[in-house]
Amino acid sequence: MNRVRAFVGRRELLQQMAILVVLVLLWIFFSIRSPYFLTTVNMANIGREIAAISIVAFGMTFVMICGEIDLSVGSLFSLCGVILALLMRRGMHPGLAVLVTIGVGLFFGTLNGVIVVKGKVSSLLITLGMLSLISGLAIAVSAGETIPVMNKVFVYLTARGSLLFVPLPVLYALLALLIAHFVLSQTKFGWDIYATGGGLLQARLAGVPTDRTRMAVMMISGGVAAIGGILLAGRLSAGLPNSGVGMELNAIAAVVLGGTSFSGGRGSVLLTLLGALVLATITNGLTLLEVGYSYQLMFKGAIIIAAVLLDKVLH
Repeated sequence: MNRVRAFVGRRELLQQMAILVVLVLLWIFFSIRSPYFLTTVNMANIGREIAAISIVAFGMTFVMICGEIDLSVGSLFSLCGVILALLMRRGMHPGLAVLVTIGVGLFFGTLNGVIVVKGKVSSLLITLGMLSLISGLAIAVSAGETIPVMNKVFVYLTARGSLLFVPLPVLYALLALLIAHFVLSQTKFGWDIYATGGGLLQARLAGVPTDRTRMAVMMISGGVAAIGGILLAGRLSAGLPNSGVGMELNAIAAVVLGGTSFSGGRGSVLLTLLGALVLATITNGLTLLEVGYSYQLMFKGAIIIAAVLLDKVLH
């Protein structure tokens, strides 16, 4: 086991160094091309932009290491933002509204897990269907309208505030990173996730509670999607029924760029964070250079395809 840990640790270190080099090169390129890129204000903007998506991507990392996929996080992002805004508009205390909203995310995540495990069906197909179901629910609950968030304290704590010049959303993302990394690297549950994704039958024969582990990672994914939706609602000062459109693709892209395998059994939340930083840097830098949105999408798509092919070659 110690040899396995050492091998995984060395491989993750090499992956971290490689993606760090890519990130630094991007920063150098954009800082040369735009005088506004390496400013304090722009770095804070990048941090705020990736905080919510990073937290969701950490949950997606758990899911993908376990050999599953969750396409419903984007729609859950939207639904939870809408529910939070509606609860606060009707007078519920922001703290209680946050807890209820996280409960909604955990419910749908658990529902995904139960259907996938007990129904013995593909998580890809189930969460694809759930994406549509939850998207429709978000539109129905909000009546297709934007629900404003008027509580200034909530907006400050989730989006506008800072501590020692560090935006609070960035601190929340870093806290989530530390917790996720600890769980994956230092707990039995973390190693159960790796074992389940590495080989379902072998893990079962080794006594790993694979069904419980798969349901747990889906539940976690739903919970962190709710947290992401809460942070985005604070940043937008509103709950929008379509605010999470495409979030699942951004989360998966960050995880894939970080080297997590689609087949399961390999991955790291530290690398996922770096993957999210690469995506945010590309988007921010190209926007400063006034590159059209269509070209940004093509460029990011090419980067992701290259990362998948490189991962295939290396492993």
